[in-house]
Amino acid sequence: MKTLIKYLSFSCVMILALSSCRNYTEPKLDFEVLDWTANTTIAELKALHPITNPSEAPKLIDTDVIIKGIVTANDLSGNIYKSIYIQDATGGINISMDQVNLYNYFPLGQTVFAKLNGLYIGDYRGLPQIGFVDANGTLSRWDFIWEVYVDPVTNTMPYKHFFASGLPDSAAVPAPKVFTSADFTTADVGLLVKFEKVYFPDASMNLPFADKDVNTSRTLNFEGGGSVIVRTSGYSNFYADLLPKGVGNVTGILTIFGSTYQLLIRDREDVSGFVEE
Repeated sequence: MKTLIKYLSFSCVMILALSSCRNYTEPKLDFEVLDWTANTTIAELKALHPITNPSEAPKLIDTDVIIKGIVTANDLSGNIYKSIYIQDATGGINISMDQVNLYNYFPLGQTVFAKLNGLYIGDYRGLPQIGFVDANGTLSRWDFIWEVYVDPVTNTMPYKHFFASGLPDSAAVPAPKVFTSADFTTADVGLLVKFEKVYFPDASMNLPFADKDVNTSRTLNFEGGGSVIVRTSGYSNFYADLLPKGVGNVTGILTIFGSTYQLLIRDREDVSGFVEE
């Protein structure tokens, strides 16, 4: 990541906020393994801003907090927008950044260190997020321009917070936490999960995952009891696929909206093994 700026002209960096340079998506990366140590777990970080309804104000991180996680989800399929999810042994969390095509910088299985001093821990309608704040003090996305900006005087990257370490390794993605009924809790929000023996009650109506250009909710029922909402973007690359019939398994990131649990599928391959009875 430290060599990324070598491949961008300084003029492009300076006008990122005003031009299509912001959405530059073909970074040339080095793969330096960072010999760093996290001093805070994701669970400890999330404890600074517990899930409440209504939400509390975002909390400024004003100490040298460092977390480490593996990328479990990104925006490759278009179902996740301007953010990634990382996970360690204690939990998962959303990192919200004002940039599209983040999968080029943070592919699945990428180890990421996050130096959070100067950022905020907050939430969007209950979903814990790392980000920044707007003029109204509302949690917003961290501007990705500062992740690639190099100070021309000091030749340093003084505002950078997120550092990829080593090569991405899909085998390093944590195994999803398995549920056979809707017995998850707020502690599971942000995790990669797998729901087994589930079915879409609306599949018989030949409905797609989402309507075009619209975020759409579909109910997913557990044979073991309970249900969850599968939330799909009408801009994803699988939105028009029909809901599968029968019983199968669905993997994704467990999220929350207010008090409603939702599942974000990362791609069509997260829906598997459906068999009509």
